[in-house]
Amino acid sequence: MLTNEQIQSCIKREQKALKHCYESCAPYLYSIIKSYIYDEENRKDVLQEVFAALFSSLESYDINKGPFKPWIARVTVNQCIKYLRNQRKLSLFVPLNNDAYTGVESEDKILNQFSRQDMLKYLQKMPEGYRTVFVLSVIDEYSHQEIGKILDISAGTSRSQLSRAINWIKKYLTKEINLTHHG
Repeated sequence: MLTNEQIQSCIKREQKALKHCYESCAPYLYSIIKSYIYDEENRKDVLQEVFAALFSSLESYDINKGPFKPWIARVTVNQCIKYLRNQRKLSLFVPLNNDAYTGVESEDKILNQFSRQDMLKYLQKMPEGYRTVFVLSVIDEYSHQEIGKILDISAGTSRSQLSRAINWIKKYLTKEINLTHHG
């Protein structure tokens, strides 16, 4: 990542520092974007939006409030959510009264059954609303309160969407296991 001196140079809009910031941070930020945005071209657009937001808000970064890496990660997640809202994809949340929903056992117990690789594999197939809450909660470790504020939903809706996402993954893993053993 960047040193405090490099961050200060970016704040001063020194071209060499801005270029170094882009080159050193882009791979990390792109990996975050991949968790939220499915289409490759859209990922590239969002990455550009992330850097525009970063460069325009660098003055607000305060070294005393925490390291740079989590700060840029939060800016990136916010840009991903902004993009998804603009695309109206977050309207794909499943209503709470959906009959397809069934309760799940402890989320931690279920999540421990899946490797990170399994989860990432199924993320791209998961309905957008589930995926967004799942990534924010499980991968980016936001609380349900924080997710609620980011997505403009209640903490209860966030918990429900996470439970449904876990059920969705469990269902698809079960299907794959059955296909492997019977196909």
